[in-house]
Amino acid sequence: MSADVSSLGRLGDDGESSRRFSVGRQRLSTGSSRSSWAVQKLRGIVDAPPLTTYPALLEGLQELSEFYEENTRENRRQLRCEMESRTLKSCEQVLTSFAGVQAILSSVQGDVKRMRENVNHISNRLSTARLGASEVVEQTGDLRKKLSNAEKRAQVATLFFKRFLLSRSEEAILESAEISEEFLETLNKLERIHVESKSLLRCRNQRAGLEVVEMAAAKREDAYERVYRFVQSRCGALDVESAEDEAESKLLRETIHTLKARPILLGYCADEVGAARRAILVERFVAALTRGGPGGVPRPIEMHAHDAMRYTNDMLAWIHQALASERELILKLFSNVNESEAPVREDGEETALKVLNTIFDALCRPFRVRFEQGLDPQPPVVTLYKLASLLEFYAHTMMKLLGDDSGLPNTLLECNSLAMYAFFSSWRSRLESFQSAKPVPSEDLSPPIAVRQSMSRVKEISLTLDGSLSPAEARQEQIVAILEVILNPLITLCARMATKHLDSVEREIFMANCIDTMRVPLVSFSFAASRAESLMADADAHIDRYIELSTASVLKSFGLYEISEAMKFAQPGIALSRVPGLDSQTLAVSLNNFYGVLFERGQKSLANPERLRPPKIERISNSRMRLRINRAVLQALTDLYAKIYKAMQDPENEYKVDQAGVLNPWDPQKVSLVLSGHFDLPNDV
Repeated sequence: MSADVSSLGRLGDDGESSRRFSVGRQRLSTGSSRSSWAVQKLRGIVDAPPLTTYPALLEGLQELSEFYEENTRENRRQLRCEMESRTLKSCEQVLTSFAGVQAILSSVQGDVKRMRENVNHISNRLSTARLGASEVVEQTGDLRKKLSNAEKRAQVATLFFKRFLLSRSEEAILESAEISEEFLETLNKLERIHVESKSLLRCRNQRAGLEVVEMAAAKREDAYERVYRFVQSRCGALDVESAEDEAESKLLRETIHTLKARPILLGYCADEVGAARRAILVERFVAALTRGGPGGVPRPIEMHAHDAMRYTNDMLAWIHQALASERELILKLFSNVNESEAPVREDGEETALKVLNTIFDALCRPFRVRFEQGLDPQPPVVTLYKLASLLEFYAHTMMKLLGDDSGLPNTLLECNSLAMYAFFSSWRSRLESFQSAKPVPSEDLSPPIAVRQSMSRVKEISLTLDGSLSPAEARQEQIVAILEVILNPLITLCARMATKHLDSVEREIFMANCIDTMRVPLVSFSFAASRAESLMADADAHIDRYIELSTASVLKSFGLYEISEAMKFAQPGIALSRVPGLDSQTLAVSLNNFYGVLFERGQKSLANPERLRPPKIERISNSRMRLRINRAVLQALTDLYAKIYKAMQDPENEYKVDQAGVLNPWDPQKVSLVLSGHFDLPNDV
């Protein structure tokens, strides 16, 4: 049977088999049929679709093929019964298997029933407990609210204690005998408590505010008293030259800074520091004057007391160095402690300046006494001015450090006034001694020794003034005052000497030499430029007068002075030949004399050059002035000759040819070139 089923399967799969079935079907339809049932059965099989279209059927047939080993007819008849029998066996096996499952399910059902009973029991108990615990829950909520409020109040109380009360350790720090950074921090906290506790007085907790204020006030007073005593004990031990421990220095600065909350105590503290530092500074100053430095280096300042300039300079240099050191120390103590920012001029710095003035006022009298002693005997005038300039420089320098109204700079300015008074007095007495000596001008008309010595000192004074740091306007004012005292009496002295002992030409030369000698040292200094220009104008005025006198002298030597004067005063409209002194004969004689004196016949150069030299011009010390005079005299002579030549060529002047030499005068340009030394005469002249 299995083989039959397999063959049927192969029949369904094979196309050739399908065609065979079709041919068989045709044969069956045309052949004789044996029985109608068999025919119908076979036809149904033939007309059935291929088994490949029914995979389930093929699978069932495969399963059936396993029922029997052999495909017999008997087996095919018993197929239904076999299938039903096997179905019954399968159902019995299923029932047998589900019997255990049913027992388990029955057990589970019992367990679920008991669990439901327990759950119901527990639910009933929970409902009963919930009803009984509602009051407990309400009480628990109330207690939780009270606990939260209590915790908040505890936090507020803790914050209040931290903010407005001191801890036991902080109170112990305030009561300890040692002043430390912790003490100052606690005191600052106490100060903050005192300030902030006043806000409690403006709210409902006035009682707490009053108690806090009273507590803070009592502890603050005691703490500030201890801080003041600490500063008072330390200020006398300060040493600006020692390498002080930085921690101790910082503690002292912070302590003084803390006292700013007590201005009265801070003022007392400043007075104590000033008094202590004042005594130490005076002691150090006296030691520097008399004993010098450690081991004698530097040497005592008073060893140079004979040299007023060095003595004063050494004292001022020492004071300035001490001022820088003391200022640094005092500013550290009384200025703000904030080191990250530049110092600002506030109340602290004003207090520091007050302390510095208190300290250095102690040096005013010792310095002034020693300075006045240095002026006796009186130093030279240049030294006096250098002293005055030095004092002025240090006065302005220290004024920047101590303030405008401080005592030490004002003392230096007073000493400056003493030095300037001695300076001017020395000049006046010196000039009076020159005048009382009744000097006489030298033969070479050079400036007197009074002028030379005075201007040498004026140059030294100008160099000192030029090296000072005073503004240009201040230097100009100083030099004007100095030159007013020095130059005016010198000019008066020279004028008296010239008027009394010299003629007019020598007088102008002498005055020009003296004034030029006064001018030369001032030219190099810008602040004396105005006075140098004024002296130049005065010297030029004397040179102008000398040129007039020299021109007249040269014209007289050539016989042309009378002609010049006659032409100068001739009336217009009248022929010059009719003017006395300008007639043809006189003019011919004068010109021939001029040519004869000026040239020698047959020579091509000046016959007598000395006749052209202005009188005593070699005594003028300034070469620029000599050159100017020579040019001016030659120009005057040339201009006069050109004027005469032009007058002779003018027909209106009625000069005739009959006079010898008058008709053919020399050309003015040739005469000018000859006079200047740049033209040679022709052979026929």
